[in-house]
Amino acid sequence: METVRNAYLIQHLYASVKESVTPAGKKRKTVAHVVFMNDLPNTDDVKVKNVISLTEKQVNYLATTQRLPVGNLSQTINLLGSSIGNSRSYAVVSSEFHKKGDKYVDGDGVEKLYEKDWYNNRIDSLKLPESLTKMVDEKLASIMIGNWESVMTIDPSGVPEGTL
Repeated sequence: METVRNAYLIQHLYASVKESVTPAGKKRKTVAHVVFMNDLPNTDDVKVKNVISLTEKQVNYLATTQRLPVGNLSQTINLLGSSIGNSRSYAVVSSEFHKKGDKYVDGDGVEKLYEKDWYNNRIDSLKLPESLTKMVDEKLASIMIGNWESVMTIDPSGVPEGTL
């Protein structure tokens, strides 16, 4: 199994709850979908080749990596989608090919065989527009400075000599 990483331009992200079963037979609930401008590596039986579906945990992880606040799921998806924008952001996607008959260990520790060829495409990281990341950095800096100023209100008159 070889993993290949490439950067892809993101067209947009949208919310849509969907329950499905992975090729490995695992039940999965997805809550959002990232649509890319170009197709990702996929086998011929995959009809839509430019989409990665995300679970709630993946949405929260991606938001956190971009230092975006994680609130309720709907707010987080909307904020992440707005931050990604339309055709302004990139994602580094890892694509791992699994061949029919290859062995894997499922979540219960049972060794199984893949029943068909398939690619596992996942988003490793995002690159949001620089104007947005600069704004987030400035906002975080002002919050951090404000927090430090509130912590640094020590009255030196009550502190024993030589401890400050």
